[in-house]
Amino acid sequence: MRVIHALMYIAAFCAGMFAGVATCCAAQGAASQPAASASTPAAATAPASATGARRIDLGNQPWKGDFDAMLDRRLIRVLVPYSRTLYFNDQGHERGLTAGLMRDFERYVNRKYKSTLGKRPLTLVIIPTTRDQLIPGLIAGRGDIAAGNLTATEARLKQVDFVAPRDRTPVREVVVTGPKSPSLAKLDDLSGKTVHVRASSSYYESLNTLNARFRKEGKAPVKLALLPDALEDEDAMEMLNVGLIQILVVDDWKAKIWAQILPGIAVRDDMAVRDAGYIGWAIRLQSPRLKAPRYTHLREAPSDKA
Repeated sequence: MRVIHALMYIAAFCAGMFAGVATCCAAQGAASQPAASASTPAAATAPASATGARRIDLGNQPWKGDFDAMLDRRLIRVLVPYSRTLYFNDQGHERGLTAGLMRDFERYVNRKYKSTLGKRPLTLVIIPTTRDQLIPGLIAGRGDIAAGNLTATEARLKQVDFVAPRDRTPVREVVVTGPKSPSLAKLDDLSGKTVHVRASSSYYESLNTLNARFRKEGKAPVKLALLPDALEDEDAMEMLNVGLIQILVVDDWKAKIWAQILPGIAVRDDMAVRDAGYIGWAIRLQSPRLKAPRYTHLREAPSDKA
């Protein structure tokens, strides 16, 4: 029942949009129909050839190109984590913050570049994956954008580029505790304590930076217990809520949303391991032209965390 309530709550925050799955399936079905026989009058086959049913190839082969090439392909692939906050499937409908934002971006691109696209609109395909595959998949060409509340960190910027506007409110990575957590009065009380974290997360980088300071000051480092990358922050917070783990680090905005659903967790605004993180989309270093449409879209769109 808790999960149902969580889904209902998150759905209220999400601008989920329905993907055109039925259209794709109908197009595939039309493409698979047998060709007309030679005895069929040419006039009878003319309408089908004139309309040219649209068909999307769902095979995802590695491909790398910039925005102009994506327009030529009429395709943008977006790698996202499967998350009850950002992207999930609800009876065939895409839901979540990232899902809604991506469908809005798809409409924007088709409207903005209508003269270039003509009668063949661009399709944005969302590809769910685990967080440890977001950036590697982007680099390998299995996606064109990696979206999912990604913080632009120094380590990540060595591998990919980011569209992470600095005019938006920065995100703080804060400590979150539960019913089985030890007493913590200040950030340095994390010394020697166990914190559960995904190795692919920006939290992991922040905690390692904190540990470097602890070692320099002669303090015991934080013990980092690794969580599977298939677990999202909300999954870990549910574990924290029932006492399976003791301490987490989570982006402040997300922790505050889920704290309204999970009564056993406490968001410690007074303890941040990163004070000014900037959230955005990761793109390949070889795709600088993709920045322009995203920045112009941001000027028209409300603040987002996807």
